[in-house]
Amino acid sequence: MRGGVMIARLRSPAVAGMFLAGAWWVQSSPLCRIEIVEKGSGWPVPLVELRTTHQVRFVSDNAGVIAFDLPELMGRETWFDVIGHGYEVTADGFGYRGVRWVPQRGRTLRLEVTRTSVARRLGRITGAGLFAESQKLGERRRWRESGVLGCDSVQNAVHRGRLFWLWGDTTLARYPLGIFHCTGATTPVQPLKRFEPPVELVFEYFTDTNR
Repeated sequence: MRGGVMIARLRSPAVAGMFLAGAWWVQSSPLCRIEIVEKGSGWPVPLVELRTTHQVRFVSDNAGVIAFDLPELMGRETWFDVIGHGYEVTADGFGYRGVRWVPQRGRTLRLEVTRTSVARRLGRITGAGLFAESQKLGERRRWRESGVLGCDSVQNAVHRGRLFWLWGDTTLARYPLGIFHCTGATTPVQPLKRFEPPVELVFEYFTDTNR
């Protein structure tokens, strides 16, 4: 290993290319990785918003991660309001709840938030970008988007050993009018092996040639 880069003889050019690309990403990532976890348990907390003083908003994904990418604030002391229903940080003397950091490219920052609600937040199961922030950082690359951006209320039923999901209005990317009759999918009857984050629930949607 020289200068932090492992040198090895690889028979496959494709594998070698993937390895070198991964090493390049780690060393030269233009982003700052922010982890948001529950104080005490260390569980990742999704849907926590960090907001700058000029009102740029970042929201943690299902892995509790934010990919901070503002060039105007890299290397500059920055205040972030911390906004998360059921989660908070201690207020300062003026009543502001937030944190002050100096974001740096390639750096990891960690924020512990205190849970104030009885229920523990696990994560989103529908919609787009469940791991968008992680993927910006080169993580969770195996996660595949379904193409469904958002769904209305749901009904469930077990049929022939599968759990059926039926949603109402559904938002798609191609036009403001998405699906306004019914969207359906199936999962195993027990879709999650355990109720712990990060939540990765894969739906098998009923589709046609247009979806």
